[in-house]
Amino acid sequence: MDCDTGVDDALAIMLALNSPELDVRAITVCDGNVALDLCALNTARIAAFAVRELNPAADMPVIARGREITGKKTDAAFVHGTDGLGGVSHKIAFDGEIGMIEPDAAAVAEKFLVDAAGGGKITLVTTGPLTNLAHWTRVIPDALTGGIERVISMGGAFFEPGNVTPHAEFNIHSDARAAKTVLDFARNNGLHITFAGLDVTRRVAMTAQALSAIRAAHPENKSVPFIMEFNRPAMDFHKRKRGFEGEFLHDPLAAALAVDSSFCETIACDISIEADDSEYSGRTVCAESAGGAGPFSVCTEVDTERFQDFFYSRVTGIPPDEIKRITRSL
Repeated sequence: MDCDTGVDDALAIMLALNSPELDVRAITVCDGNVALDLCALNTARIAAFAVRELNPAADMPVIARGREITGKKTDAAFVHGTDGLGGVSHKIAFDGEIGMIEPDAAAVAEKFLVDAAGGGKITLVTTGPLTNLAHWTRVIPDALTGGIERVISMGGAFFEPGNVTPHAEFNIHSDARAAKTVLDFARNNGLHITFAGLDVTRRVAMTAQALSAIRAAHPENKSVPFIMEFNRPAMDFHKRKRGFEGEFLHDPLAAALAVDSSFCETIACDISIEADDSEYSGRTVCAESAGGAGPFSVCTEVDTERFQDFFYSRVTGIPPDEIKRITRSL
């Protein structure tokens, strides 16, 4: 995983680490939602929390610090909180957390990818700007092509407006040049990327109502109250802006596709990205490929109810049938 760990990245990490179908070897950290060092701390903390509370049998993934975005001008602290985790990241701090963060994400990525080239290849899930992946195309290109089976990326707004500008989604807009570099590399080297953009991620949400009902039914569960706490600023933001008390599940949907690709329908296409400094910077344009073949895939439909039940179960550890019983009663 490659994350700029704010609130929805944290949920994606929790989902992934409590998915027995996945073996999460490493989480590299990119710049984005808040400053890079905060994102790295959040990543270490939420991974340790997820292992402790949801899946004690899981191995703690390697956490590695990546690169800052050159000339970065904006972040999303107004949604995610000043620390990127709702102002409560410190509540899950632990001894030795800084020392466990590796300083060079490219070196970590290269090690795992070279090892994977000799066996089963790796799925890379990106939930932030593509800054790190763009850097890796320059410094470890052979490891990428030899070790990655597929990339699943939360990014883009292909058929509806963006969430930063009318034309662009946050992750792509934050480092549009990096995104263009990645697409050019992928197109030229046969690296397939599936994009889960706003077209589908705005159709899946975690609601305060559902969390409250789950908490009432399972007061002993430790994940639910913390999820409610670190998502409070984001939920307040959406309540003010969109009139619903909840949080879109942008990044968890991308992580879930690594478990079950049938959560979304896709189309094959080629993609262009505006990477200049104009008002259209970060705009993603999908040109559907004739015959159902193309260098990229874009998600166009999502099985909302099935995914949301899956999500609640994985981030709480409560069995799916019980989650369904609770959510269907709302």
